[in-house]
Amino acid sequence: MNSIWSQTTKLPHFPALEKDLHVHTLVIGGGLTGLLCGFFLQEQGADYALIEQHQIAGHVTANTTAKITTQHGLIYSDLLRYQGKETAQGYYTANQDALDKFRQIIRDYDLDCDLEAKSNLIYDLHNRQTILDELTALHEIGAKGIYVERPENFPLEIKAAVETPNQAQFHPLKFAREIAEMQEAHIYEETKALDIDKEKDGYTIKVTNPYTVNHRVHKIFAKRVIIATHFPFKNFRGLYFMKMHQVRSYAMQLDNIAPEKLPKQMAMGAQSGDLSFRTYQQNKLILGGRGGKTGKEHGGFTQLAADAKKLFPGCTIEKLWATQDCMTLDGMPYIGNYLPDYPGIKVATGFNKWGMTSAMAAALMLTDQMDREVADIFYPHRSMVHPQVVVNAGTSLANLLKLKGPRCSHMGCSLKWNKSEQSWDCPCHGSRYDKEGKVLNEPAQKHITKTSIT
Repeated sequence: MNSIWSQTTKLPHFPALEKDLHVHTLVIGGGLTGLLCGFFLQEQGADYALIEQHQIAGHVTANTTAKITTQHGLIYSDLLRYQGKETAQGYYTANQDALDKFRQIIRDYDLDCDLEAKSNLIYDLHNRQTILDELTALHEIGAKGIYVERPENFPLEIKAAVETPNQAQFHPLKFAREIAEMQEAHIYEETKALDIDKEKDGYTIKVTNPYTVNHRVHKIFAKRVIIATHFPFKNFRGLYFMKMHQVRSYAMQLDNIAPEKLPKQMAMGAQSGDLSFRTYQQNKLILGGRGGKTGKEHGGFTQLAADAKKLFPGCTIEKLWATQDCMTLDGMPYIGNYLPDYPGIKVATGFNKWGMTSAMAAALMLTDQMDREVADIFYPHRSMVHPQVVVNAGTSLANLLKLKGPRCSHMGCSLKWNKSEQSWDCPCHGSRYDKEGKVLNEPAQKHITKTSIT
């Protein structure tokens, strides 16, 4: 189940690391966040390396819907209500800067990545007041939002929506390919980080090639480390496993839709599981949604296919794929010091389904190109006082106490079989394994034996 992006782009390959290495900055993770960090470090003339345990941009980046927008659900009314105006304005500024930076890079380097200007729509199927509250919040922080009840060519009956003009969509892997090829001398694939040890003047990172038989270990010495993996591969001391949960989302490419039936805007529902829409080229529609918490049953591909046939009679379903997202307690990413007492190790995670502007904003922050006051609101160790912590802890305890079934290698939770995707999923922290026991999604780092799941 490869995305339309994977099937229409050939990514470059880079060698595995086969020696010890000394660099000033090491970037761990070759998704969009890591690639952008490397891109900016190279622009600055920095001494750096980027390692990826599989292939660059091969996981979450390859499966995104690739909407570049400042409007991340109905977030600004929540931020204004619970975090205050300064945080809401800072969040908007960070994401607007990220949107502007995408446009600048693509223009300055003449990148071929199908960038297209689009409005973004967040709709509510049941409640008009939520939209009115969001519009009030946007106006209070000086951002633009338009009230809409009947979007053009929109296939759903909605109560209301907030439209944000002058946003964008693009082909994420074409963009990733272009910025990766500029960093050819710095990128190592098939190079997995195993551990980080603090030294007097920096850090030692142990790495290995997970595809070799002997798993020979090499060492990278770095003064600064950026952890840009989807879920931090070291997540215990920072309690990232407690302050994030993961969700699955599903997508399909639809063809044979009349042009006058294609939605004019990018769109996403305000509630979990609602449908997402975006076009690609002149006649393709990417329909997404119908997901939920990893390890739970949800509509998935079956419900999404039924939606497609109902909303767009006569359409054909060409491609199916799924993705996974880390969700934080307050809806904002964790970007900054991995631990308060480890200032040389930075982290970027928890993008809450909005990985494009979040990746760019994180890369700008972690390469010191964003205003400090704005960057500080994303501090990873802000308050954990939130009801979701209790939910996360309760889910973990319940599944730890279950006696039957295979166990996750991360913290020992009982795994559940995902019929739709033929995988073993962890309802505690979102790790996933294929039917052979190989890790598909982190935070798990170790495979489980086939005998334990048969």
